[in-house]
Amino acid sequence: MTRYIIRRIISVIPTLIGVTFVIFMFQRLIPGDPAIAMLGEHATDESIER
Repeated sequence: MTRYIIRRIISVIPTLIGVTFVIFMFQRLIPGDPAIAMLGEHATDESIER
């Protein structure tokens, strides 16, 4: 049982790295400023700077 748990934990590591990479790439491929995308269309200049 311990070997099974260790194998499952080890198999999760590449999955987490892959998911992190894909999310990072999607954020880079989205056109525009990520801050404006997260805050919405009606964001003030002050809130975007933060």
